[in-house]
Amino acid sequence: MKQLDITFVTGAPGSGLNLAAGLLKAEGAFAGRTLNQAIHNTHENPKIKELCVAPYLEQFFPGKKLEGKDKKILNPKRAPVPFAKPHWQPPYFRDLLLGILRREGWDLAEPVVVALPMLALMAPVFHQAFPEAKWILCERDEAELLEDLRRRKWIAQNDAESVPMYDRAVEAIANHPEIDSRRVRFGELPEPQRLRLRSSGKLRVVCMLRTGGAYDADDVRNLKRQVAESLTVEHEFVCYSDDPAIADVALVGCRPTWWDKLDLFRETGPCIYLDLDTYIPGNIDDLAHYALGGTDRIMMLHAVPNNVPGWYGSGIMAWNGDFSFMMDSFEPEAPERIRFADIHFSQRLAERGIVPNVVADVMPGMVLWPRNQLEWDVPADARIVCFSRDPKPRDLGAPYFVKS
Repeated sequence: MKQLDITFVTGAPGSGLNLAAGLLKAEGAFAGRTLNQAIHNTHENPKIKELCVAPYLEQFFPGKKLEGKDKKILNPKRAPVPFAKPHWQPPYFRDLLLGILRREGWDLAEPVVVALPMLALMAPVFHQAFPEAKWILCERDEAELLEDLRRRKWIAQNDAESVPMYDRAVEAIANHPEIDSRRVRFGELPEPQRLRLRSSGKLRVVCMLRTGGAYDADDVRNLKRQVAESLTVEHEFVCYSDDPAIADVALVGCRPTWWDKLDLFRETGPCIYLDLDTYIPGNIDDLAHYALGGTDRIMMLHAVPNNVPGWYGSGIMAWNGDFSFMMDSFEPEAPERIRFADIHFSQRLAERGIVPNVVADVMPGMVLWPRNQLEWDVPADARIVCFSRDPKPRDLGAPYFVKS
């Protein structure tokens, strides 16, 4: 029987668990149903936390819960004692955790990643239940970590002494002679650069689908069909997605809502990006000619619908060059501070003195579908139509949306 390939990722909250787990997931590791819509804990599996971790730790706080509105934070002066209850023996614990993953779609062959800060506090249990496991121990400069936790309001809800408690637990794991562990420090992890798809010189037309929203695989196929009919330049169509059934490239998936668009800049070009709500009635070779016509260049939409000076839209983009700083500059609190990812893109470009070209200037025939209008005569010379708000192509049916 093939040995289970499982990795535990742990450390103090805010020490880089999301990044480490996201990299492993992007390489094919299975994590189950994680908190993809969360801002800070996108790779935590709530069922593992609820059924495996919390019940064990709650024994140190009779009558209190570690989950829900009655949440009681661990007292850092009272360290858990392994196997205080007989039923928390390794075979039972192993079966419980693997059973959760099987119910959530694990095929028994995929590598597994489990990322939780509290794993550090239960290391003896996890090690005895999974002696073959590899451990990634995330660490971060203490002053920087505490400042981050204050911004998250974590310290307002937890005892600040909990941070050294996690540090002690990580140290114990690292020094255990039988545990296969690797210590990684925030900033020294294999950053998402290693996941970037370096240019082969061939044009790539890229779209993105994140499950759980308004779009699905039919929208990807609808766009791919239109591109094939409207682009005569040789190209490769690529979908970034967290849905393995449609994905050509897996999303790292550690950012909330539409902030996963930052993953696009793993591409160094030549590249065209199109939102899934794009309708293409005419030839779009000009987008390809732009992407192939030079390096260190990027083209975006004027911000729609208001054409705000200095604010560019990301519904249609073309670029050639390394713009990965857009991805690397993401901060966990950014979605709370910046409402639209387009503002983030615009600000990052402005900081470097980069002024994007505008799609409408390079390719005449780019038009915007009027808001809240189900019937509209598309201009005869229109080549590409953007839907910035409702309706969407699938609301209108053929020829805007054709289900295949």
